[in-house]
Amino acid sequence: MALTTDYLLRGVSQTDGAPAVQAELHFQTQTGWLGGLWASNVEVNPEDGRTAELNVFFGYARPIASDWSMKLVAVHYAYPGNSPADFYNYDELIVGAAYRDAFFVTATMSPNTPHESSAGLARDDTALSLEMALRYPLQGKWSALGGVGYYELKAPDSAGYAYWSAGVGYDFEPWHLEIAWFGTSSAAAELFDENRPSNRLAATLIWRF
Repeated sequence: MALTTDYLLRGVSQTDGAPAVQAELHFQTQTGWLGGLWASNVEVNPEDGRTAELNVFFGYARPIASDWSMKLVAVHYAYPGNSPADFYNYDELIVGAAYRDAFFVTATMSPNTPHESSAGLARDDTALSLEMALRYPLQGKWSALGGVGYYELKAPDSAGYAYWSAGVGYDFEPWHLEIAWFGTSSAAAELFDENRPSNRLAATLIWRF
């Protein structure tokens, strides 16, 4: 379970700058297979008001060396309550590698990301992203957090943008607190509503059970 002051995905708010309540239930077998459900309130279309995002994911993770591990995960994103609901739904394939659970590299591909062109035509396009993240232990229960990434929608009238974050985390089991600054390059406004909040501070409190 999690409570966040702003649900940001690749540096862009999915709740129009408002808080979100989130939940995840997952499993992982001893052989590496994993799957689960994730949910959050969102606001992808102001005309529809706040609604929900539901993610279903399934994949495989395993060590590939003494200090390295890898994962391959397929995710379906659904937005019930939006009109039309099926326009916002899309899928992603995620390939990731981790070094000592401290340094992470993730590549993501979506074959059907929804996009409304400047001509007002709705269509599905390919989207790609590459991200690097760091979680470095500090003194005591503190850790330093940071990441950089690049997202690009392969559409005729769209461009890619860079995003980044930096902050700190604090563990007091079963709770975990993160406070970080999230930013994007100005090109993000070409893909999303130029008034959609970005470049902001967000705090997230997580309870694991």
